[in-house]
Amino acid sequence: MDGMDNNNQSIASQGRQKEVVKRNVDAISEFKVITNGFSAEYGRSSAGIISLAIKSGTNDLHGTGFYFVRDERLDARHYFSNPAAEKQQFGRQQYGFAVGGPIKRNKSFLFGDAEWTDVRETATYVSGLPTPAMRDGDFSGYDRTVHDPSTFADGTRDPFPNNVIPQDRFDPVTNIMRNWWPDPQREGFTRNFTFQPPRNQDFHKWAFGGTTT
Repeated sequence: MDGMDNNNQSIASQGRQKEVVKRNVDAISEFKVITNGFSAEYGRSSAGIISLAIKSGTNDLHGTGFYFVRDERLDARHYFSNPAAEKQQFGRQQYGFAVGGPIKRNKSFLFGDAEWTDVRETATYVSGLPTPAMRDGDFSGYDRTVHDPSTFADGTRDPFPNNVIPQDRFDPVTNIMRNWWPDPQREGFTRNFTFQPPRNQDFHKWAFGGTTT
């Protein structure tokens, strides 16, 4: 971007985004994709190169503004959502501007841009929660044997009688945490609970700069 390396070599921390700086689209003057035969100035790449040039101001004042919006009222209901519940929230707004102009005609120019992205949405997840009986240590209806970790002989552990863990064996921290779980919404031990946690995000970015000829 403008002759500088804009690659992040640790993309996991960037949400799998390769570029470090993602500029406002209206701030890009031109771009080119170089797929082979690029010169050594680009370096350390065996794949394609995307080269960007950012706009600079001109002798005349120019600007753009934009506003994009999405709303759950325009979307279909999630496949796993409860049909009787309200449609999950989805609100995304993206808005901003870009403007450039002269400081001194034919000599100095200024260009700037800003972009805001506000996301207010929920995501639908299907998970498995322990039943009330399991939270009390009763696994008698479970199809797997629960073993006593304090017993060990000849490489095996003894099962708890009737697959029930005595409550006096509960860890004090677990005794508190088990009350935080809600009850399952349907029968079974897996995929018995559907929930929609909020996933709110705000992205604000801006850049201003000047050029002199």
